[in-house]
Formats: sequence, C-alpha cells, structure tokens
Amino acid sequence: MCFGSINLVAIDLLPLYKQFYPKKSNALQHVMQHLNIAQFFFEPLSEKELLCLLHMKPHQTYKNVARSMHLSIKTIETHIAHIQNKLKAKSIADILAFLRNYQGNRYAN
Repeated sequence: MCFGSINLVAIDLLPLYKQFYPKKSNALQHVMQHLNIAQFFFEPLSEKELLCLLHMKPHQTYKNVARSMHLSIKTIETHIAHIQNKLKAKSIADILAFLRNYQGNRYAN
C-alpha cells in the first residue's frame, strides 16, 4: 500500500470518530491515538492541523498540500507552523516516516 493511500485511510478515520465522539477534541484525540502519533506532540493538534499533517507526503510542496485541501498556501504554512510549535519530535519528516512505517506495517497484516 503506498504512503498516499495510507494517509487517505487515516483521513477517513476522523469522520468515523466524530460519529462516536460528538465532542471534536475527543474525536481528534482518538484519531491521534489510533495513528499512534499523540506521543510526538506536547498538545493535541487541531482538526485542520491533523488533516494538514495527513495530507503531507515526503518531498511534497505546501502548494500541493494546499491544492489537495482546497486552502491557500499561507493557511497551510500557518498550520505547519502550529504543528511545529506543538512538536516533540525533531521534525515533521520524522512523524511522516513513523506514520508511513507504522501504518504500512499495520495494514500489511
């Protein structure tokens, strides 16, 4: 399974969790726990920040992320800055690599 389709599966988790947890922060927290990425952040991501992270792929430009999310490049840059401020890991690339490996192993079973 390619990295892009793994992220699309992860993006589809959010609406599912919202059905079970009407409070948005609970749904976001459960998605981050499900993806096993909560450990990388000092505080939970917002919904848009999480979606921005999940739309990212290695070596992808902010312009491509903005296009896929139907947002401006400036908005994506703001989300990325917020993600980096909440980050315990060294970089967003570390999280993307972890997410790719973790989800790849998870869906391979």
